[in-house]
Formats: sequence, structure tokens, C-alpha cells
Amino acid sequence: MGYGFVIPGNETTSGRDKSNPQPTFILPLGTPVRSLVDGIVANMPTLWSGDISIQVTTDGKLQRWVYEVEHVINPKVKVGDKVTAGQIIAEVSNFDKGAPAGFGAVEIGILKGGNP
Repeated sequence: MGYGFVIPGNETTSGRDKSNPQPTFILPLGTPVRSLVDGIVANMPTLWSGDISIQVTTDGKLQRWVYEVEHVINPKVKVGDKVTAGQIIAEVSNFDKGAPAGFGAVEIGILKGGNP
């Protein structure tokens, strides 16, 4: 999937089309998703799509830099857990964004001050 694909306005909170600023990977459903960095799970919000974002920081508090994986299911961690880079923390969800049958999309992000 191309970097910066357009999210249609009917799927955004603003009602306007917007470019997705995060790299998106199309993978088989259930593929293990790994932590991007060493740190502590700071937040695990449920996304508009019904799946989860796992957000990791150095100290487990939401801060200036947050490392995130989005559109995951079956989390293997919870808020407050210490993780290491490469550790399996979840699985690819069925969030498809046009993926073929049996595949889903997962996004990675480095948020500065909460913004991708």
C-alpha cells in the first residue's frame, strides 16, 4: 500500500479527505506484530475501526515521543508492561483498506506530541 494513501472524508472525524501519514503494511491476518522499541506500554486505545493501537514510550507515560503500532488485535501486553524491540505484542487485524482476502493492514507511527 502506498505511503500517504487518502482516507475518504466519510471515514474521518473531520468529514474531509486526508492523507494517512503512517507507513502501512499489508500482511496475512494473524501475523505477529512486534514492538518498535524498548519501553513501557503507555496506552492502548480502541480505534474508530474497532481494533487497537499499542503505544510505547520510554517511561510508560504519554509524552513528546510515542511509538505506535495500529490496527492490531489479540494484544499480548497491557498498559504498564515493559517491552523490548522485536517482542511480539499483538497480531495483524482484519482492517483491510483494500487488502486482498485473508490479509489485513497494520500501521506504524512515531508520534511527536501526539501527532503522526
